[in-house]
Amino acid sequence: MPANLALRVSIALAAASLTTVSSHAASVFPSQLSATIEQATASNQADLTPIDPTKPIQRELSGGQKHAFRIALADGQYVKLLIEQQGIDVVARLLSAAGKIILEMDADPRKVGEEVIEFTTAGCAACQLTVEARQRNAPPGRYEVRVAELRAATEKDFVLNEARQLQSQAILLWKQDKYDEALPLAERALAIRE
Repeated sequence: MPANLALRVSIALAAASLTTVSSHAASVFPSQLSATIEQATASNQADLTPIDPTKPIQRELSGGQKHAFRIALADGQYVKLLIEQQGIDVVARLLSAAGKIILEMDADPRKVGEEVIEFTTAGCAACQLTVEARQRNAPPGRYEVRVAELRAATEKDFVLNEARQLQSQAILLWKQDKYDEALPLAERALAIRE
């Protein structure tokens, strides 16, 4: 694998992250691929804690734990979720109702900071959000999940959502050392955001 290709992919991914039109330039990870992760703490949607757009949810979390929430929204909406880290670094995943990864967010490596997940609900009206500690041996900390913005999605939101998903696919392929496959996706994500 030529080092030049790996460098080009890295540059394209970094540029795509920096040129986002969104208010929070953050990397997103695996997207609508064949990967399915286990249902976190519940066997079906009805057992999951619902996210109420008007009320934040605060929880305590330790290493090795995972919490799951239900997101039930009308199709065609734009949602901006904030996960405020309070003494623990978390990884947040947006999953389809079938458990397939749509987005993964771990952009803020600090124990105090925010993870931001932005998405449109096209095909994601009954999604799940999982939150888990980044380190398996992390001491207890707290986090808060809240809906920062909820509105009808615009055409621009749908286009940016496509760019986020392309970037997610590119990052997953890049992590698997599949640079030849990652580069065109990263370049398309960058072109959409320019």
